[in-house]
Amino acid sequence: YAEFGPTDGVPMVLVHGGGITSRMWGGFAPEAAAAGFHVFTPDTRNHGATDNPSGKFTYDLAAGDLAGCIAALKLDHPVVMGYSDGGMIVEKFLLANPATPQAAIIWGMTSKVAETPHYFAGMQAYYGYDKSGALPDAALDALVKASPDFVARLQMLHATATEPDRWRTLHKLAWPVWTTPLELPLADFSKVNVPFLLILGQDDEFSVPKDALALAQAFPNGEIAII
Repeated sequence: YAEFGPTDGVPMVLVHGGGITSRMWGGFAPEAAAAGFHVFTPDTRNHGATDNPSGKFTYDLAAGDLAGCIAALKLDHPVVMGYSDGGMIVEKFLLANPATPQAAIIWGMTSKVAETPHYFAGMQAYYGYDKSGALPDAALDALVKASPDFVARLQMLHATATEPDRWRTLHKLAWPVWTTPLELPLADFSKVNVPFLLILGQDDEFSVPKDALALAQAFPNGEIAII
């Protein structure tokens, strides 16, 4: 993880999206720090600088990792924010640890994953592949040919000295999670009594505003911003 801002500031933990790393917060984290927050930006398991000895990836495991990270760093009621995949990780974290954060923000995620044709159209647009289940090597080979710059960035973000193509391992582990239909019960969020903000782009490639509104309304103190 990286750390920014005054150590006596309100703690804030930022959880990046799937397939990318904490580098995505390179613009936002310093600004939040300048506003007085004590910011932490971890890489999730199998992403960036974080390893994954178990060879497993699920949203529940990642939410447990987030709780463990907050405990290990001894953060007192942090603000937690998750983008895309990180948003689902934060949702799972909130359901398991409703009293831990002082506020929560989710950006680019609803309570649903892989539930709509719209979502799979987004996968096709990003990866050139939209089938659920295991991700074949042929699909990754096709991505290398179709989007070399995109793959070069993935390689740069995730490569290690012993595994220069770790982005392949990451995507093969995560793909079944990303493409298995999941819908969290909205009623479960009624116990998460912290200020909550959901941010969604009007033309988000994976989620739609009506689902975002439903999730925001499920929180006792929920707000929504469609941008």
